[in-house]
Amino acid sequence: MQLEVLSFPDNLLSSSMHVIYDPETRDGLLIDAGCLDAQPVVTSIEQQDIRISHILLTHEHFDHIWSVNDLSRHFGATCIAHEICAASASDPVRNLSRYTPHGECTATVHHAPGGKFFQFQWNEHTVSMQQTPGHSPGSVCFSIENLLVTGDTIISNAATVTKLPGGNRLDLAASLLVLCAGISFPVTVLPGHGMPWAAHSLGSFRCCTGSKNPVLAT
Repeated sequence: MQLEVLSFPDNLLSSSMHVIYDPETRDGLLIDAGCLDAQPVVTSIEQQDIRISHILLTHEHFDHIWSVNDLSRHFGATCIAHEICAASASDPVRNLSRYTPHGECTATVHHAPGGKFFQFQWNEHTVSMQQTPGHSPGSVCFSIENLLVTGDTIISNAATVTKLPGGNRLDLAASLLVLCAGISFPVTVLPGHGMPWAAHSLGSFRCCTGSKNPVLAT
C-alpha cells in the first residue's frame, strides 16, 4: 500500500514537520521536530492512531530540532541523523539556537551513521539517507519509495540558503549532482519549509543553485 504524508507547518519559525506513515499498519516516521510547542503535533498524530518509531533529522539547525527530545521520549522513537548533524545538534553554537530570542536548545541523536550514504529498513520499506552538505555540513536527504525528504537542501521556488555558518555553494552544487543522479521521477518532495510538492524532472530543482547549473537545466 502506498505511503501517506501528514505535514505540520510551524507558524513561529516557518519550518515544516512531516509524518510518513503506512495507512494500513499505522506505523510512521517523523521528519524533523522544529516546533516550540509539540503538543498540537502529538495530538494530531495520536488522533489518527499513528505510531512513530523513528525521528529523522534533515540537518542540525535549531528550527528543525527544537522538540526532538520531547517527541522521542513521548513516542519512544529512535532519532536518526548524520554524525555531523548529531554532533552539531548537541551544541547550541553549531545549531545556531544561541543566537535566537527563544533560548538555547540541544537534541539527542540515538543513531548517527557517517559517510555519504546509509540505508535502513523500516517495516517492509528501505529508507535511504544521502549526505547533502551545502546548506549546512550535517544536511542529508532521505528517500523512501516515491518520497524525497529534502530539509533545507531543496525548497520549492527558492534558492537554497548557503550563507549561514558551514554553508557552501560549491558543496551544494556537488550534493545536488549526486542526489539528482539517483532520483527516479516523479517524486513528492517533503521540504524543510513549506508543504509537499511534486517534482517531475531535474528542472524542478533549478532554483536551488540557479538556472545556469547544467545538471538542473532540463
